[in-house]
Amino acid sequence: MPDVAPAARGVYKPRRPQASPLFRLVSDHLHRLQTVYDERFAREYGPWRSVVVIRLQRLTLWSLLQTRSAPEFCQHRMWMVLWADDSLQLTRRMTAPVAKPRKLSKVVATKPGCAPLKLGYELAVAAIPKTWDSVEPIFLRAMEGFDTNVASGLSDIGDLQNGKGDFFNDILALLLENCAGVELWSRGGVPGLIIPKHNLDVTYPNDGPIEFVLEAKAVGTPQHPLSPKAKAIGRAGASDLDKRVKEIAFKTIDLKAEYARHAATRGESTEPMSGDLTTWLRSVKPRTYVFLSARVVSDADLRRVIQFAELASQVSDACGLYCFRPVSALKPTTYVAESVPSHVNMARVLFRACQDLQRIRVAREKADALP
Repeated sequence: MPDVAPAARGVYKPRRPQASPLFRLVSDHLHRLQTVYDERFAREYGPWRSVVVIRLQRLTLWSLLQTRSAPEFCQHRMWMVLWADDSLQLTRRMTAPVAKPRKLSKVVATKPGCAPLKLGYELAVAAIPKTWDSVEPIFLRAMEGFDTNVASGLSDIGDLQNGKGDFFNDILALLLENCAGVELWSRGGVPGLIIPKHNLDVTYPNDGPIEFVLEAKAVGTPQHPLSPKAKAIGRAGASDLDKRVKEIAFKTIDLKAEYARHAATRGESTEPMSGDLTTWLRSVKPRTYVFLSARVVSDADLRRVIQFAELASQVSDACGLYCFRPVSALKPTTYVAESVPSHVNMARVLFRACQDLQRIRVAREKADALP
């Protein structure tokens, strides 16, 4: 009997999970996989899911727990960490950003007061526009029809708040999709560095880090029953731009700062912040384009709108501006286009945006083709 015990003890071999090929694969290469996934695999296999990291980390923790080498208290703490990870993952799934293809907005498609805008969008779809020049007459006639409804009281407050801006977004997205050969998306719940969730009307791509953002604002209205004290010619286009440009500026800075933070965690080099904020913003993704459509009522109003467009261009990659004016106070909803400086010209800035989108698309296609 005394000889049996040593023989039995010799048969047992303690578990060594850290020596297994799977353990070494996960511990050695998980970080690298996270670093390159968005560029090389996301387009084919979908966005990176944080549950992957949690499950693989659990694999390594379970392996260590099964060695029975850790004190009981430490094992208990590890199990609590695993439970917390599961709870966090459930919360992330419930609050994940939502992406949907950018199509005709609901307000434009369904509200009677927006019927001229819906017709304008349908005409634009049929024209398959790739430049602003090809869609400008359609856009201007749609503005005339919609503002006629506004002036007559046919359009309600919801149409006033959303109809014109949504239509402007719709037209720009349609044009850029045709020009760049991409599908643009609306994405909600996109985190910034400070604000936890941004809702973005026009973005690309539909998953992973956003590389392109379009912000569009339409301003200026004719006199209507809901604004009886307004001048006969209507509300100046520049009246609302101060607040809106500030909103765009903050959103742009917040999104770009968050992108830079993520890039740094992936080991990518980013341009350091310096005294020139505009230079830094243009060095960091996502590429952000601002487009303004303004109904102006005077030369002074036009100058102020141009100044706001130039200000918006300093907090974005570029700003495109389109202005139109009533032909007279007697015809407040019959419009003629106004000239603006070339650096904020709508057609030129849209062309730049199209080129940027094409470059992003080609880069993603090349990354997807890598073995």
